Amino acid sequence: MANYEFGKIKMGGMFSSVKVGFQIKFESPLPDGEKKSISMFLESDGKPLGRLEYSKTGNKSRLNTFVIQDWSSIKYAEGLLTKYLSSMKKQGVSLVDHELYDTDDKTHQKLQLFKRFRFNVENRGNITGYNQYYLTLNL
Repeated sequence: MANYEFGKIKMGGMFSSVKVGFQIKFESPLPDGEKKSISMFLESDGKPLGRLEYSKTGNKSRLNTFVIQDWSSIKYAEGLLTKYLSSMKKQGVSLVDHELYDTDDKTHQKLQLFKRFRFNVENRGNITGYNQYYLTLNL
């Protein structure tokens, strides 16, 4: 089962916006919650822009995966994260957490993005060759 929603992402100019679509899909049940994914794509040609996967248990949500396919504009990442956080607020979630590993050259951009959205960032050190960051946000 999947739901489709459409929206706009402001790209910075007064009249500059991009129409995007969101596919919200139920992935699997959990013992006391559910796992869902949100995929974002361009409405004009269906080009994938990003995807995230999260699990929700009670009033807590864990962001499991956050992948952006198109880093040509940080606004795409901001749009996907905004959609996720607004959805969590509507569902009554009070705490969002995420573990981020320094595995590619976009980790710094992701950390800056999460900091702009007021996530608390805790460096957990080097785990099996990768720096680990633990991020939390109280909604």
